Amino acid sequence: MGYSGALVINRDFHGKGQTYFRINSETAERIDMASIITRLKEMGINAGGKREVVGSVYPADRVEEVLEVIRPYI
Repeated sequence: MGYSGALVINRDFHGKGQTYFRINSETAERIDMASIITRLKEMGINAGGKREVVGSVYPADRVEEVLEVIRPYI
């Protein structure tokens, strides 16, 4: 569809928050997803991914904290 990325937020994944952030290959040259993963892990968030994707699961009351990390990249 031509979008540079997608962000999906599930506020009730079995009582937890879940975030999925995917970017296209062209955008991946400008955004360091590994730094996002590292920052989330430093916050105690379960996060992982690869060059074009970040996935995370965390306590539902921390959704806004996770979005504060991702928001500058969208």
